Amino acid sequence: MQTDMPRTVDVLAFPDVQLLDVAGPLQVFATANELAVAAGMPRPYRPRVISRDGVVNASARLGLVAHALPDASEACTR
Repeated sequence: MQTDMPRTVDVLAFPDVQLLDVAGPLQVFATANELAVAAGMPRPYRPRVISRDGVVNASARLGLVAHALPDASEACTR
């Protein structure tokens, strides 16, 4: 099922998360988007960082600002 709407990909950030566990997946989807655009296609992914409280301190003590957790009734595939 091909669609022009990008698929939302959530990366969960939790207290003391390691930065590479957030940044690594984000970079993979960002690169996939760049390759798609370079090939004349729409961006296939819309990555976002989510967390329970909106702000999370990573293990390196860097604060991350994230989107709120989606509602439990929200579909996981978009």
